[in-house]
Amino acid sequence: IGISIWHIADRVWDRYQTLGTIYHGYMIYPNTVFNSCLSGDALGMQRNIFLLCVPILATIPYAASAYRERMSGYAGQIFSRISRKKYGIAKYLAVFLSGFLAVCVPLVFDFMGTLLFMPLIHPEITTFTDMVGEAAFFGNLYYAHPMVYTGIIYLIASTFGGLCAVLALGAGRFLRSSFAVLVFPFIINMLWNYMTNLKGIAEWQFMTYMSLLQPVYHMAAWKAGVLLLGLFAAGILLNTLPFQGKDAL
Repeated sequence: IGISIWHIADRVWDRYQTLGTIYHGYMIYPNTVFNSCLSGDALGMQRNIFLLCVPILATIPYAASAYRERMSGYAGQIFSRISRKKYGIAKYLAVFLSGFLAVCVPLVFDFMGTLLFMPLIHPEITTFTDMVGEAAFFGNLYYAHPMVYTGIIYLIASTFGGLCAVLALGAGRFLRSSFAVLVFPFIINMLWNYMTNLKGIAEWQFMTYMSLLQPVYHMAAWKAGVLLLGLFAAGILLNTLPFQGKDAL
């Protein structure tokens, strides 16, 4: 929320001042809420900071709860009342939802705040103010139904947050530090970004699909699906691998 407020006060207010600008007797087509909000602002540092910190923002609320319950002995008391399977499923769902909302709420909050200043009108491709081509990832949808496009991007970003939280939940079964549990998805994501940049395949980065912009070529819906499915599989694997530690769940 803090990043969203900073973005609105810094970037959105500046763009609001440009509305109604006249150039050679003609009013310039205005910036819209879609290219001015947090995930659509091409020049705002807040966008890059937010996208980079999504894995941490998603894990802070609840991802380390199972680790703390195990280390404190509270998990043993829970297992005396319900089965480990029921506990695991309930914890998985709760952690996923916490990560999902931790990413979704700031994005929606910023969008609504931006909407107070910027017009809700369709983007115009001829203005070159939107980094989305018609042949790009859902490009036609962006210009025909921008609200639907925005909803899809926010859903992808929020799902990524939920899966990062689940990944941290699974890592808590093996790691011995609450801090390490919280930053585990962030470190994995940074390493993944480094490897994809090294190979020149930035379209395989998670953060590429969490922005209303399309900063790289060759983005595709099926690639976003593969990335989310891969992260989902990794989370399931970490949460189901047999672990024989003395305080194993």
